[in-house]
Amino acid sequence: MSVTSLAEIGALLGAELIGADARVSGVAALEDAGPSDLTLCFDWRRIPDLEKTRAAGVILPRRATGLHRAAPCAALLVEEPRLALARVLRHFHPEPVEAGCVREGARVEAGASVGARTIVATGAVIESGAGVGDDCRIGPNAVVASGCTLGNRVILGPGAVIGSCGFGFVPRRAGVVKIPQVGRVAIEDDVEIGANTTVDRATLGETRIGRGTKIDNLVQVGHNVSIGENVLIAAQVGLSGSVKIEDGAILGGQVGVADHVVIGAGAQVGAKSGVGTHVPPGARVAGYPAVEVKHWLENAFLWRRMRKLLKRLGGEGSRP
Repeated sequence: MSVTSLAEIGALLGAELIGADARVSGVAALEDAGPSDLTLCFDWRRIPDLEKTRAAGVILPRRATGLHRAAPCAALLVEEPRLALARVLRHFHPEPVEAGCVREGARVEAGASVGARTIVATGAVIESGAGVGDDCRIGPNAVVASGCTLGNRVILGPGAVIGSCGFGFVPRRAGVVKIPQVGRVAIEDDVEIGANTTVDRATLGETRIGRGTKIDNLVQVGHNVSIGENVLIAAQVGLSGSVKIEDGAILGGQVGVADHVVIGAGAQVGAKSGVGTHVPPGARVAGYPAVEVKHWLENAFLWRRMRKLLKRLGGEGSRP
């Protein structure tokens, strides 16, 4: 077990230490931490738990002026608490260094390529003609289909499917005609794709996910979608065919995006939003249909006022 002083952790994080130094051997939640643990508190809403913590030290945001006075232990003040948490967790829980391997029950078909130090977990399939780069982790029962390529240091969660057929059909009176999906998927370096997420191959050309993008569990990426670099996509998002997500955009959980829509660089889309038109770079939108956040909040406020007015006039839904 790794044991480190708060002063050493402060040096690692570039943090200011307030209070006495102490030795810590792990990280725990406020309510679970013991005398040998480091914990964290992001804001004033956790004051009751902070005041009762038994931790040896707590990571606090520097911008929350005075928050450390509620702590019964030493405090480390940092600029970015979540980044500090990531660094501390890596310190106490370093990822094991494993040699690349294809584990029992996995299948790498003839004509597929797998890079150095890549791990292909039990039940995973790399189909013929697929290419996987170096230092990748292909989770249990994940699939990389024929013609699809993964860069280096790509992580696929359990059950992720790269290269499933796109949803292409022509409705006719005599029945529905399927459009063959003959394109590919290209995933760049340092992408992470969560459990049971599907990335459809293009009808023609390619579906592409840019470097450093992180995609949560249970996300649907449609055919011919283009996702830029360092994009964050939360769980249960659905991207229709030919959507374009530019660099640095963030999509909250359960966002739905209509086909051929462009979400600009750095834009943010609130959870459960339905996006049917282009979103400008840097915009913040929410709601169904998605509008600027300030307009969505105004609409929500006006709707509540309207409900109260209707009740005053004799009950909801009654006429004056």
